[in-house]
Amino acid sequence: GGGRSTATGSYLVSSVAVGIAKSVSAVRDPAGGSTVTSGSVLTYRLVVPADGVGTVTGLVVSDPLPAALTYVPGSLTVDGAGRSDAADADDSSFAGGTVRTTFPSLTAPATRAIEFKATVN
Repeated sequence: GGGRSTATGSYLVSSVAVGIAKSVSAVRDPAGGSTVTSGSVLTYRLVVPADGVGTVTGLVVSDPLPAALTYVPGSLTVDGAGRSDAADADDSSFAGGTVRTTFPSLTAPATRAIEFKATVN
């Protein structure tokens, strides 16, 4: 015999870089101003960019609140859409002093935003 064979294959190479930028996007003090003092409500914004090529699965963002803050119930949003505070069918929750959001699948390039409010004790 003179047998011959050929095979063709390919590799998918991808790389995704995920970051988090946290900021206070707004401050409302008890007098209606923007001074951080006891009773002020802070709006936190976490921006989660995914750069590169590919998909990240099961990405979890957890943000524990310092003891000097109290979470404002019902203030949690992802990309501007409200989320419940309970660990239920939506992707976010607040429990045990921690805001948590899960992105089951995040395909780059993409940017997601999480916002919530907390009161200064």
